[in-house]
Amino acid sequence: MMVRQVRETTWKRGAGIATLALAVFYTHASSYVLYAFTAGFVVVAMVLRERSGRLRRAALSLAALVPSAVAAAVWWHAGSLTHAGAQPGAWTACRSPNR
Repeated sequence: MMVRQVRETTWKRGAGIATLALAVFYTHASSYVLYAFTAGFVVVAMVLRERSGRLRRAALSLAALVPSAVAAAVWWHAGSLTHAGAQPGAWTACRSPNR
């Protein structure tokens, strides 16, 4: 699907790739990392082989991964230990003093 998107960019296929990437992300994060890495590698490899219009094609092809990348960034931030709510013992600060 990504190879066809690089060769001939269409909005319909881009939406399909975006939907597929979101589905893979919500299925399992490690599968998403493999999918995104492989898709990015395929795009870069194909674009390096072509001579004309390669930056535009790469940008349009990789743009389909943006919605899932945003979801992954939000998920990563929410689960990060740098986030205040994720600190060990943070839930105790929200409890009322009467308990």
